[in-house]
Amino acid sequence: MLLAKLTEHFGPDLLVLSGSGVASLLVFRSTTSSILRLVAQTDDDVEMELDKVAAHVVEESKKIAREKNIYQRRVCLNDALDVVSPTMLSLLSKISDKLNHTKPAALIGNIITSIITNQPTTLQIALAVVHNKRSLIEALYDFRVNCS
Repeated sequence: MLLAKLTEHFGPDLLVLSGSGVASLLVFRSTTSSILRLVAQTDDDVEMELDKVAAHVVEESKKIAREKNIYQRRVCLNDALDVVSPTMLSLLSKISDKLNHTKPAALIGNIITSIITNQPTTLQIALAVVHNKRSLIEALYDFRVNCS
């Protein structure tokens, strides 16, 4: 409503600049170039965004409550996904539809959770129990697929 009235009053010289997460700016086309300088996104911007996402994943991973006294031999997909940061699951699903709440996403998320918390996840323990051979368990542990 306000924007329509301003546009009506000032005409086509009025320009609205808006962006995700920032306030919109009302400027005049005739003077915009002298007051604003538009720059392209830089690698520093991407790095800052990655730092924010990483901080969310670490924070969420540390908050996930896990039962440390119960070991399951079988783990369903929902149980495996329960210990993965929601932000990590969102990121994985953005990378590929094949990682949208799937077993590969659960495995990747469990490995990341385990590394962040320095504790094995239920899925890693279940995989170690199923792989009775010590050499296989150690090889998979090296890749953080299961616990030792």
